[in-house]
Amino acid sequence: MKTVKYILGVLLILGGLGGIKDSIITGLIIFVIGLLILPPVSEKLKEHFKFWQNKGVRYGSYIGLFILSSIFLPNIEPKEKPQLQKETKQSEVKKQVKNNTNKVVYNTNGKEVGRVESDYPNIESIKWRKKPPTKREIKGDWFQVVWFDLENPNDKTFYKMGDSEQKKLTLTNNTYQTSSIGLGENPLFGYELKNGRLIVKMRTQLASEIYNNKVRLSKDKKYLRLERDYSIYIYRRK
Repeated sequence: MKTVKYILGVLLILGGLGGIKDSIITGLIIFVIGLLILPPVSEKLKEHFKFWQNKGVRYGSYIGLFILSSIFLPNIEPKEKPQLQKETKQSEVKKQVKNNTNKVVYNTNGKEVGRVESDYPNIESIKWRKKPPTKREIKGDWFQVVWFDLENPNDKTFYKMGDSEQKKLTLTNNTYQTSSIGLGENPLFGYELKNGRLIVKMRTQLASEIYNNKVRLSKDKKYLRLERDYSIYIYRRK
């Protein structure tokens, strides 16, 4: 019986020392239980404390300490299997790719080997100039690629180049004209740039204002951003 107690005591002591790195309190309690079970320690306690001579007290103490140690056990999440981890990682990457509008290329083993540009822009990566654009810089044909509401910026509508629902914006030095691909052109308006705003007006003597847009140009001059009525319209040069 003593041999069993020695083996069990040593195992508990080693287990307690190893468990300290996960939970100090649990590890110490297991360590103490192991010491109490060792025959030399138990015999010494019997000599100094009469209550320890009672077998019920001893075994009740062991059980109580075990229950106490379980209270301080850390929550350890089970490890995912390698294949599950791989599928989860790929799922997260694909979700991120969808949000960033880039495409990921995988090999037959499921390893990412490259990326290709999507039909839609990654608007989060566009660098916008602080300096207001000039008419010369924004003159030309622009094609709408993104629209979203400032009150719900995560709900974005993307337009593929050449899509029938895509809108075209044509700017000259003095005129502003929009058209829907396949549906014809809208009326021709005048416009002016003033203090970082693109103001669209009727081409009449009264020159009444139609749209008042806050305008920004990307640093590479490929994207034009118009903001009005809590909506964002992003255009790209073809």
